[in-house]
This record gives sequence, structure tokens and C-alpha cells, in this order.
Amino acid sequence: MIEFGHLTHPGLRRELNEDTYYGDGELSLWLVADGMGGHACGEVASALARETIVREIRRGAPLAQAIRTADEEIIRASRRRNDTLPMGTTVVAARVQGNRYEVAWVGDSRAYLWRDG
Repeated sequence: MIEFGHLTHPGLRRELNEDTYYGDGELSLWLVADGMGGHACGEVASALARETIVREIRRGAPLAQAIRTADEEIIRASRRRNDTLPMGTTVVAARVQGNRYEVAWVGDSRAYLWRDG
């Protein structure tokens, strides 16, 4: 059994929290997407990443492919907005199935393997 919790904070420089997260024991998927505050609409990019990754995993995609699909969708959404800076987000995600797991990330978000003892 995996226990998980979450807490998010905008940090010391921003008023808007651009982070999003997802945790689902039945889908065996956990992720954090940290919208890039120096870019336009980091909160939109992080939410779009979360929604796309979850959708693709439900469709049976491997984790790395789900993240690539999310990247493509964020790029398309950013181009439609035609802002000076593109939307951006980091993401780190893990899927655990039995004794096997997948971990994937983009940007400076990290995952750690915790070994008790």
C-alpha cells in the first residue's frame, strides 16, 4: 500500500500558485507539475500537463509517452495564445504496478527513491 499526501505553496516571490498535483492509488499514478512563473500561464500549463498525463495513462500509454503528449498539447496551446513567452511547466511522475515502477520527469522537479533502513 502506498500512502501519500500533498501540500503546495506559491513560494516567496509569487502571489499565484502555479503548481498542480495528482495522486491516484487505483490508477497507480502520482505526479507534480510546477508551472513556470517566469513564463505566461504557468498554472494553465501545469493543469494541462496533469490532465493530459492522466488521460493518456487511462488510455494505456506508458508514462514517458504520456508526458511527451502533454508537452505537445502545451506547445499547441501556447501557440494559440500567441504570447511573448511560451507556457511552461516542469513535471515529475511515478507509476507503481506491483514490483515494477516507472519514473519520468521534465525540468528540475525530482523524484527520490526512499529506502527504509
